[in-house]
Amino acid sequence: MIMIIITNMVLKGSNMKKSIIAVVILMCIMSITGCATAPKQSVPQTAASGKETAPAGKSGTRIVTDLKGEAEIPANPKRIADISGSSEELLLLNHKPVATANTDSYDHAKPSAYIGDKLAGSTIVGFYMTEQINIEALMTSNPDLIIMNKRQDKIYDQLKKIAPVVMLKNDLEKWRDRFAEIGDILGQKQDVEKWLKEYDAKAAKIGEQVKSKFKDETFSVFLAHKKGFYLLGSEGAGSVVHDDFKLPKPSTSPDTPEKTMVLLTLENLTTLNPDHILLLSPEGFDEAYQSSSVWKGLKAVQQGKVYQIAANPFYNQAYMPIGKMAFLDELSRQLVK
Repeated sequence: MIMIIITNMVLKGSNMKKSIIAVVILMCIMSITGCATAPKQSVPQTAASGKETAPAGKSGTRIVTDLKGEAEIPANPKRIADISGSSEELLLLNHKPVATANTDSYDHAKPSAYIGDKLAGSTIVGFYMTEQINIEALMTSNPDLIIMNKRQDKIYDQLKKIAPVVMLKNDLEKWRDRFAEIGDILGQKQDVEKWLKEYDAKAAKIGEQVKSKFKDETFSVFLAHKKGFYLLGSEGAGSVVHDDFKLPKPSTSPDTPEKTMVLLTLENLTTLNPDHILLLSPEGFDEAYQSSSVWKGLKAVQQGKVYQIAANPFYNQAYMPIGKMAFLDELSRQLVK
């Protein structure tokens, strides 16, 4: 506001009056112009929810925490390259990866058969359990986000030159935590919780059917291997049987929460001697052990309660959410029907 005070002044003559009026008009014009061009104060923009929007230059991105600390990623990534082994989680959240390392554990040039149609068109860049992947192939997929696991730490800096990178904190064995982590990264936590609720309901139903049929009989899950028999405790197929179905193990089972996979000899199996054996066998595996007196002496063998399961694809499948859901059906077919 401009105040003009004129005191002790007598205006004589029209020329003096005209001069004063001209000066006042000029001052008003200068005042108005100055107000229009004055610099504005920076005021944070507020969304309807009451939260401040991202500062200029940060719109369209979000900060997430990962194994490396923090990562700035697209708020809505459209071209995700997954080399972490989490492509099934992405598919369930409606993000088809442009590049994937979710390949068959026995043939790294293609996805496992049960998931191949869903990953059609995704660029194959290797196998998620290895340290190296095909970086050139990954680059050609033009990703806007790369998801990796800690096994690939050696190529982390190379990948950051291609696109923003998130290194997952959770390993494959902790599949629920890993799925939840993917949901947090993509802002889809509720979608993950909904899927897990459906999975748990289905697993609980089948588990109750098995327990109703076999009561308190014990179960052990093994992977046949040239070195012997890998006991799968709370890992992979073992986690489905023991953690999801809640089926009991023999009291002598040597696995622990820290050591979920234990290599046993044929002779070691006699210390477990479960009522039921679920045996994952690779195609063409030497089955000479079946002629052994030790094998024939096992309770499950004598009572016809050994369930042969194809290691390819079910060994790999049992670590992945889509694979686990399909594995429930396979176990229901063998144990319930």
